[in-house]
Amino acid sequence: MLSMMGRAPHRLQVLVVEDSPLDRRLIAEAFEASGVEADLRVVPTAEDALHLLDAAKRDSGGPLPDVLLLDLHLPGMSGVDLLVELRQDPQTAALPVVAMSGSMGAVEDLTAQGLRVKGFLPKPLSPRNVRQLFASLDLVLWV
Repeated sequence: MLSMMGRAPHRLQVLVVEDSPLDRRLIAEAFEASGVEADLRVVPTAEDALHLLDAAKRDSGGPLPDVLLLDLHLPGMSGVDLLVELRQDPQTAALPVVAMSGSMGAVEDLTAQGLRVKGFLPKPLSPRNVRQLFASLDLVLWV
């Protein structure tokens, strides 16, 4: 379970960008079963994520997320393209991102492009690697 390590308690704000209904369900069930106090916003496309983030930056869509769980292979705009846009915007440049992909090559591509991610969750998702998500989140947010 996530620890707060000196931070004031608050509900974790998580934006999940994932086109697979099965993976979205696994992530939501894992958060629910873990007891982590979190508000999940789940969208299927990078374009939807940009819309939510733009609204949050204008204060009309709630707070910016504490962490973004990002599928790198999305229909339309890719997760990699979304990450490029986020890193170019001063308001989202430091947003912690956990990348999700079935390809380690995708993570190597991110590194080669100088794009920073705080963690990687291999796909296909399973209960075991979704549990690894919580270890990644602990590292991303509190260390």
